Amino acid sequence: MKKCAIIFDLDNTLVDTYQVYYNAKLNLAKEIKRAGGSVEAPERFVGKIDQVDRELCRKFNKSSYDPSHLIREICKITNCQKCNIEKLTRNYQKNIKKTPKLLENAKLVLEFLKEKGAYLILISEGPEKQKWKTLKNNGIDKLFDRIIFVEKDKENAYISTINELKNQGYAQIYCVGDSLEKDIAPGNAAGVSTVWIPSRWELPKNEQEYKVKPTYRISKLKDIIRIFETLSEA
Repeated sequence: MKKCAIIFDLDNTLVDTYQVYYNAKLNLAKEIKRAGGSVEAPERFVGKIDQVDRELCRKFNKSSYDPSHLIREICKITNCQKCNIEKLTRNYQKNIKKTPKLLENAKLVLEFLKEKGAYLILISEGPEKQKWKTLKNNGIDKLFDRIIFVEKDKENAYISTINELKNQGYAQIYCVGDSLEKDIAPGNAAGVSTVWIPSRWELPKNEQEYKVKPTYRISKLKDIIRIFETLSEA
């Protein structure tokens, strides 16, 4: 694996960012309900907030946008006349900035690939300072040979990085992520192997919607070890 490069996504691939956002959205739903908004069951209403969040991500073409847009939309949907937009936004921002925990076996997988000699790259979308905190607090910041943070246009970051790796002589290049649109599609377009790990944020129906077919589809991150063990033995 000396000439093997692996590009990882961070959120919902290595760390459980979905859980952080789920908790923030659940708290938001409860706050709106207490303020008189039309929310019968906060746990079920999180799904509606997720839907609006996805629509706004597409609208602004990035995963990190001003959360006041989300709060205003949800207050409008719930007809919350007494909602304090500024207070709700502050609370939501505070909650989504909490550091997500590593997904099961994430560090083990990175250490295994590093030991095998793979060149590890991280490409992550979102605020750089917050992402660095996530990496350091979870003890995986030093396991990557290169770390790239982007505010948007993640696809272009993938393609330019892959082209650089090809020019450097890497014979095997892999893209690993949970998003078919942002992690897998760019790898497919650049002609490299892709490993898709569906997350709770990335809905399964997107595979048909975007007609993106990954080289490998695995259910858990640790399953990637079997892929690269097989390659090492070949």
